[in-house]
Amino acid sequence: MDDSIQLANEKISQLMGELSHQTFDTYLILTRKGSDGYFELLFDKVTQQPCAAVFRRSGNHCLLVHESEAGLFVGLRGIAVRAYSGDFFEAFREVMDQEPIEKLALDFSEEDASADGLSLGLFTYVFRYFRMPMEELEERITSAAEMMDTVRAQKSPSELRRLEESIRLAEDCISACKDQIRQGMTELEISDLFVREMKKRGLVSSEGGGPDVPPMLLNLRGGMSHRSPMAVKTLPGDVLILDFFCWYKGTAEKGMPWYIATAPSANWANYLFPELSTEEGVAKLWDILLDVKVIGFSKLVVKMVIVGFVPPIVGRGYDPAAHVSMQEMYVSP
Repeated sequence: MDDSIQLANEKISQLMGELSHQTFDTYLILTRKGSDGYFELLFDKVTQQPCAAVFRRSGNHCLLVHESEAGLFVGLRGIAVRAYSGDFFEAFREVMDQEPIEKLALDFSEEDASADGLSLGLFTYVFRYFRMPMEELEERITSAAEMMDTVRAQKSPSELRRLEESIRLAEDCISACKDQIRQGMTELEISDLFVREMKKRGLVSSEGGGPDVPPMLLNLRGGMSHRSPMAVKTLPGDVLILDFFCWYKGTAEKGMPWYIATAPSANWANYLFPELSTEEGVAKLWDILLDVKVIGFSKLVVKMVIVGFVPPIVGRGYDPAAHVSMQEMYVSP
């Protein structure tokens, strides 16, 4: 079976389980050209033509796609795939009319951009279907953000495999680059090393923008804000952070960050970070970074926690329960 279809079947099954606990009876996704990220989360596909996914608490689910794209969804379980060729709205109305809708959940949110995938243009289909004043329509619709946040956080077996592969590829890139980094190199020069190795493995930066966009690699001395690499040279004692690293098949290897100590000597490095694979070593690094006030808010989850849910965020203070492991990388003089 296609890997994407297998993942879609797993995510749809998770969604069905969550839908049974909701107060609304219908969940609708409207998308085109990748406008709604939750559609891609569930189906691992992007449609070019208008598309509707209708999930009902009754179990009568339907995916409405253009006939030119119906072949992308062969093999889905638990949801009927219906193809249209003419006017989208007429086909959409027929699907919506299959069962009465008392409360409809849509992908919109005032707080979470990832849950705000319904565009105004596609919302007009909802408005045309119900044909009622906006004040009344507001009583019939609600946000699916809370439900989909749970579906997004709970990782399926296929997602976990992709995360593991993403981590492996990311570590391969780091291993290939770490011996080439030298003091005096700028952030831009070091980032170029990573871009080259990412391209070899079919990875792109989690920052988005294509294969030539560098990952977020920065020198703490040049500023800790989330920014692009600059012409900041590494000096003895500097600490580089590689964060928001790579994107692979819909998964981001972001649960780092990797800390790279540009040490003047191996003895200095071993003194500062004795064993980063131990709780004591990581705690020491954490204390040092806080003492020099280069971090106000950060994460010490340095590998994605493969437990089925998004790892907890660690604020000011070391949380051993959230820590997994850290790899030390010392730059030769």
